[in-house]
Amino acid sequence: MSFQQKDMDSFKQILSFMKHMVLNSTSSDLRFYLQSLVDIGVISSEYYHSLLSESDSEDLCRKISLSLLENPDDCHALFSPVCEEEEMPTIFDDLSILNSTESYLKLLNSDIDVACESQEADADDFEDISLNFQDCKELFTDDVVSTLRTVDISDIEELVNYTNGDGNNCMDELLSSLSKPEECAEEPENKRARKTCPSIKSPRKPRQRRKKKDTTALHERYTGNEIPIPLSTTNLPFLFTSAEPFVGAGNSYHPCPFSVVPDSTLQIKIIICPAPAPGPALSCVSTLPPIPVPEHQTLPTNTSVPPSPDRNGSCSPFAPSAADLPNSPDAAAMCHFPSMELVNSFIEAQKQLYHSKFALERECLYTETVLVNSRINLETGKVGTKTAERELLNYDSTEKETETLELLKLFEDKDRKEMETKTIALLGQSGMGKTVLAKKICHEWSAEKFNQFSFVFYFECKQLDACKQYSFKDFLFKLSSCAEEKSLDVYQYVLRNPEKVLLIFDGFDEFQDSESLLQGSFTTSPSKTNKVKDLFTGLFQKKLLRGCTLLITARLREKLNQYLGKVDKIIEVMGFSPTQVEWYIKEYFKERPDFSNALEWIKDYHYVFSYCYIPFMCKTMCLFAEENLETRNKELPLSLAALFDDLFKKNLLVPATCFGERTSVQNCTVDLACLDFESDKKMEAERQTQKLPTDTGNTMERTPSNTLLQNFSTALHILGGRNGRNLLRYISCDPKKRRNEDMVRRFLIGLTFDDSGNLDLKFSDPAKKQKKLSEYFQALQLSALCPRRLLEVLHCVHETDNPYLMRRLAVTLSKELSFVDTRLTPPDVFVLTEVLKKSKAKLSLDLRKTSIDQKGLKELVRLKSVKSFRASLSDTVNLWKTLLADGQNILLKKCIRKFTLQPFKVESMKDVADLTALVDIQNDICKCSPDSSLDIKEIPAVKNLNSLMLGLGKKHGQDGFLKLVEILPKLPALQKLDLYNLTENYIGDKGVEKLAEKIPELRCLQTLDLSQNNITGVGAKKLAAALPSLHSLQTLSLYNNIVCDTGAEELANILPDMTSLEALHLDCNIITCTGAEQLVASLQKCPKMKKLRMYSTLIPHATLQRFQLRDPRIGCVSIG
Repeated sequence: MSFQQKDMDSFKQILSFMKHMVLNSTSSDLRFYLQSLVDIGVISSEYYHSLLSESDSEDLCRKISLSLLENPDDCHALFSPVCEEEEMPTIFDDLSILNSTESYLKLLNSDIDVACESQEADADDFEDISLNFQDCKELFTDDVVSTLRTVDISDIEELVNYTNGDGNNCMDELLSSLSKPEECAEEPENKRARKTCPSIKSPRKPRQRRKKKDTTALHERYTGNEIPIPLSTTNLPFLFTSAEPFVGAGNSYHPCPFSVVPDSTLQIKIIICPAPAPGPALSCVSTLPPIPVPEHQTLPTNTSVPPSPDRNGSCSPFAPSAADLPNSPDAAAMCHFPSMELVNSFIEAQKQLYHSKFALERECLYTETVLVNSRINLETGKVGTKTAERELLNYDSTEKETETLELLKLFEDKDRKEMETKTIALLGQSGMGKTVLAKKICHEWSAEKFNQFSFVFYFECKQLDACKQYSFKDFLFKLSSCAEEKSLDVYQYVLRNPEKVLLIFDGFDEFQDSESLLQGSFTTSPSKTNKVKDLFTGLFQKKLLRGCTLLITARLREKLNQYLGKVDKIIEVMGFSPTQVEWYIKEYFKERPDFSNALEWIKDYHYVFSYCYIPFMCKTMCLFAEENLETRNKELPLSLAALFDDLFKKNLLVPATCFGERTSVQNCTVDLACLDFESDKKMEAERQTQKLPTDTGNTMERTPSNTLLQNFSTALHILGGRNGRNLLRYISCDPKKRRNEDMVRRFLIGLTFDDSGNLDLKFSDPAKKQKKLSEYFQALQLSALCPRRLLEVLHCVHETDNPYLMRRLAVTLSKELSFVDTRLTPPDVFVLTEVLKKSKAKLSLDLRKTSIDQKGLKELVRLKSVKSFRASLSDTVNLWKTLLADGQNILLKKCIRKFTLQPFKVESMKDVADLTALVDIQNDICKCSPDSSLDIKEIPAVKNLNSLMLGLGKKHGQDGFLKLVEILPKLPALQKLDLYNLTENYIGDKGVEKLAEKIPELRCLQTLDLSQNNITGVGAKKLAAALPSLHSLQTLSLYNNIVCDTGAEELANILPDMTSLEALHLDCNIITCTGAEQLVASLQKCPKMKKLRMYSTLIPHATLQRFQLRDPRIGCVSIG
């Protein structure tokens, strides 16, 4: 057997053992054994982290086995704790095979698959390289040493010559005399064979014997000339010790070169014992305490396998270099074992800090906002562009309830891979409470919740300077809200246990230079430095501190938007529900009897109250009511601009106790560069040094942390500066220009058109500006605007409080308004309702996939100008049930008559359930017919539905259709049943059989498309038996199925009975000439048929052409 064959056999034995161990070990056990490999020098620390990030268990076992292949002596010490009752692989005893470096390199560069059968190779291609006997100093306890025999110094020369291959019979006799049979374990058979095995000579490189050591060298060394003599332990079943200590190289220990100090009193002993047999004899190695190693200059050691270059001393050629893994901790960062006492002390200090720092103030009312698991809507947005406008899915009420999750379950993920970084994006509008929620998580962690994390690091992105350089250690402990007690032990523990680390980055939109997060270089060395941006990039790319959890908070459709495809989980903060809004306002004034009517007073300002689903705006309205409840005239309109101006003047929006510390204007994240002009750069420089005036005469450099306040501050500065003359360019809603700050635009409009005298703005000629803006809005082509920009125009027009302008705008609206896949918030619904009230035309609304709430849907469908509407089936059914339960029969009757369903496409199993619920509710509504106010016999949308399409795909196609087919007879006007719709639904023969049972009840069906549904001849036979009862069927398509000649024969037999059939499509089936002949013959009996397509690869083209000559109605080309 060649050396290569032996290596492959050895590898397979190790691999099978490793697979068994990995499958029966926990992740912590596996991490411990991999760390043990690092400690004994089998693999490098870089390779250790590479193995931890390996997601495939097969590859992990294969890589570990390759590393162990060259270190057989370490296998017993490593795996004996695991295999106490199991048999160790016998390959670990075969020391004559496993130490050929060249064979490993050839194995690496060869085409041999190490997972498959090994191939024969020429033994001459491999060179027999001596073994590197592993250091076994830990084996020598006092009891063992007391039983060992000694030898005189006169035998050293012979012993040295023997170890270098120049031994003689005298030395053999000496060794045999020193080892008694009853005391020495029998030498393994493979080692005895190794000694007697003749060397294999290679014709390309003849083997050279080692030069015989000069005996004078030993005498010179003994007499005082310290000339190091390397003592090879190859093939020697004995261990040497000397007075010299062991020195450590990395994490492994090696004996010092044997040296003799010139001392006449020195007694040198050579302790000789047989090599311990592998297996149970070595099981004690891992249980012995480590031997303390004094500091000593590292000396070169003799190893039979040369270390791989740039791999931290690792001998494995498969270990990656430091350059290949720049993100992994260097050896210096991982060689120190952390003290758990210091680690626990730091964790306790961190919890105490968070408990005091992030505790909610007594006057602060904390209310759990709605958190929803969200996903990217792949059907919308310009995904290919750099600033990809990725939109999130808009859930209806039922889906939102299903996807809602509790705060304590935010980080749960059953499908998370081992040692894989989990990135969570927490998204929401400005003021939704993302920062409060992030701090709440820190506070809950300090209260012994979120116990899956030992460390929580909180970063404020607005405080991070992307260009400054820090080491990763300083990045964690200096830039975060961290306790003062920090040491190298804590850093080591973080690196070794990344799965216990949570990193929170709050306010990603305020992070400077957030572009190019997918490129960067970084390192975790405690001494090397990188830019903050690069360190964040390494974390975001899941290369730095791999296995940790990242929580990033950001605003919707802002800087993080283009990277949403790289995150693992998207959580959207939906804000307050209507019930929570009322609860908050009542609790705010609970201890103020004089404000008992505050809730009703706030509700009277309908437009501003619609913003109270945003927690910040709810708090703002409470502040406004607290100051103006007794003094303000309720008849005065209240715009957003007037609201914020009143609170700004009274300095109520920026106290440090409510909304964060006061900061300078230069920290404002709403820069004027996003408002289109190059000339605004000068104004931005001026704005950084200006101070906002207050009504008290004092000045204060301030920019509130909330974006809404920043937007208002920006609008004030624009109107108060010389750039106010360019106001029209700020207001522009041109779709060709990039999206501006919507709230800045609304504030500008509100400030410009305010005539109440409350706003103290000093800009020239306000009437002229109002006229220009009015002319601009009147000239807008609303039909050219997308739904989102149309809503923004409606908001701006409402801020003008100009009824004439609103009527002009209502006239220009399209008669078919579609807001599909556009989020409709309560303020959006309010302004849309106000404009439609002034419209005299009859409009149709499409409100599907808008996440509109039930209150907003109710307000829109009751409008006289709305003649019909479409909305989510579940939202519509829930609205009907609510109106029916509340006794609002007149409004219910209007909603039922206006609702339309034409056409309807089933795209999910939820659509099947919703359509079934819509059909079933018809019976409940008809039961109320004795009531004169609700005389409804049937739902018009169900009665008039004439087109139904199925698009569930292969996974749910058959199951969904089996449920859908049950309600088909309840759709009396159904004319088209499309089960293809460019989707392979695969309803199969089972679905066709169920359909055949219902076909006699589908009296109006004209088109039946069963293309690409995996229908065989059996299904075609069932279908053919039921088709004659369809007297209105005009088109039947079985394109691209598995219909054979049997099915074609059945269809040919019923063709003459189907007098209404005009087209039959049988392309791309497995019909042969036999079935085609029967179809052609039957076609002659069907004079009303206009087309028969039956192209098949099994029918020769000449035959098809002959059929076409006989009857031109036959198509010979497949169109699909």
